[in-house]
Amino acid sequence: MGDRPADPSPAPLVIRSHTGAINNLRFSPDSRLLASAAVDGTTVLFDPLAQKVTDVLTGHQKSVYSLAISPDGAWLVTTSWDETAILYDLHSGHPATASIVLRGHQGYISSAVFTSDSRWLATGSKDGTVRLWDLHTLSSTPAPARIFEGNKNG
Repeated sequence: MGDRPADPSPAPLVIRSHTGAINNLRFSPDSRLLASAAVDGTTVLFDPLAQKVTDVLTGHQKSVYSLAISPDGAWLVTTSWDETAILYDLHSGHPATASIVLRGHQGYISSAVFTSDSRWLATGSKDGTVRLWDLHTLSSTPAPARIFEGNKNG
């Protein structure tokens, strides 16, 4: 019934940085960083203002399942089918070399979340446990501050 007006919205920026499906995306609290996690085992950090990839994190041996960025923007955590979570220091300037591997789950790690004060990190796994990590006391060989086990009877 007449001509359609032209779509006034601009074309989206397309980022091609993974070789497989993307599992998860997160913006930093200040929106200056976009992180993407993918089945190719990588996490890509992208600067939306400069429109460029700033880092490709390759610490996992299997698919990166999920990721989270702390509310203060200091930390990125990635979780994987390789039963590890990796905590990256975003304020270091070189997150790939400023990382801590969190181990202990006996199944893939499906989720992670930071507390609102960015002190604690919780990771949840197929093994039915939640591990709570105190970010103020982490060292090169971190151990969870608490482990919560689910009901193993169903």
